[in-house]
Amino acid sequence: MFHNFQGVRRNKKIKQLLIWVLLIILIFWAGSGAWNEYKKNSIIKKTRKEAQLELQTLILRQEELNKKLDLFSTERGVEEELRTKFQIVKPGEKAVIIVDGKSDIEKNENSEGMWSRIKNFLSL
Repeated sequence: MFHNFQGVRRNKKIKQLLIWVLLIILIFWAGSGAWNEYKKNSIIKKTRKEAQLELQTLILRQEELNKKLDLFSTERGVEEELRTKFQIVKPGEKAVIIVDGKSDIEKNENSEGMWSRIKNFLSL
């Protein structure tokens, strides 16, 4: 009689163990799905921020290009751009080029190398 009762208890324990194992598997499965969705969501947020930043820079670039286009649509704007980029002058005008500072040759003559400084220091 007791032997049959122990078999029922054993079956009940096995069923409980199986239920716990299935619950744990279900929890891990649901948790991994939620974690994957979280990772996807964070990647999407990051990508969206980058895209919005790129969109803002492209909008600013478009505004700059539209300003240049408006400037080039006038004769004065085209003339100004030609004068600055290609140093073009009108017939009868003279170009004046102003040079600042010393020339490269004078700078090289005045500058000493490291070895000449060491030699001068040691030959006091």
